[in-house]
Amino acid sequence: MEGQLAATRPAVEETLEVEKASLLKQPKAVWATALAAVFAFMGIGLVDPILPAIAKNLDATPSQVSLLFTSYFLVTAVAMLITGYVSSRIGGKKTLLIGLAVIVVFASLSGLSGSVASGGAGTAIMLMAAAFVALIALLPKTPLPERKVRFRDPLLALGHKGLRTTAASGLFYNFGFFTILAFTPFILGMDAYGIGGVFFGWGVAVAVFSVFVAPVLQNRFGATRVLIGTLAVLMLDLAGLGLAAGHSVPAVVVLVVVSGALLGINNTVYTELAMGVSNSPRPVASAGYNFVRWMGGALAPFAAAQLGEHFGPQVPFFAGALAMVVAIAIAFGGRRFLADHEPHVV
Repeated sequence: MEGQLAATRPAVEETLEVEKASLLKQPKAVWATALAAVFAFMGIGLVDPILPAIAKNLDATPSQVSLLFTSYFLVTAVAMLITGYVSSRIGGKKTLLIGLAVIVVFASLSGLSGSVASGGAGTAIMLMAAAFVALIALLPKTPLPERKVRFRDPLLALGHKGLRTTAASGLFYNFGFFTILAFTPFILGMDAYGIGGVFFGWGVAVAVFSVFVAPVLQNRFGATRVLIGTLAVLMLDLAGLGLAAGHSVPAVVVLVVVSGALLGINNTVYTELAMGVSNSPRPVASAGYNFVRWMGGALAPFAAAQLGEHFGPQVPFFAGALAMVVAIAIAFGGRRFLADHEPHVV
């Protein structure tokens, strides 16, 4: 028997390696969901480069314009507590379709506004409509979970020390994340195309390091070590942005793109910890974690703009660096709750 197992081991290992390498060979449902997610989140990418233009056209301050992000992320955070309740009753596919339909409707209403929105509305609506069609055609009907989710279940899930540690650290991490995303456009001194180019590089770095680099680092060092180490480097990056703000635009551009790599790694690590650290069902654990972390995203844009308006453009980034210190302290203090649930490090 042992000889047979030894003989089959190379074939098994080869199969596993092929599966790991087959990143692009995914079911149609995965591609449909990914496409819908990309289109849905493109709203952030579309708004970010035009924040200074919006402020100018509306004769608004950066902190007033930042309420676009703050309200968006606040609604997102609260919605985390609702989606599990809804999807456990009508199914994941119907929930996604309803969400996209709501986006299409309100994007259309925004496009019809003659006093605020102008241009690009048709493209945004077509993107959401394409995602809607892709989900209808490619995403199979998802079975209902065995147990219906209650509104309070995501909050109860945060009673788990590992998930609570991940969520609390993620809240302060998101503060730094969205300080970079929401406040940097106001200090670059570029037009929308220039800002868009900077954040295109940032977005590519986020995607590449999230998909290809983070898993390698996790397998080599473990999720908790990677998380704490990357947060420390991100703290230095934010401090560097604070020193460069108002003095060197090229340095700001480089540091923003570098931050994209660090954010990509951390996004993956935080998500995997949140999914695996709790004993609650994954959708419930995810809802509780995202509810907390998106609060950091809701707070950061307005707080960063206020700090910049009253104390100078350097201060928001130093505040973001301080938030990284808190995120590190929380993760380090709760590392035993995280490490127990990590996969074997090779």
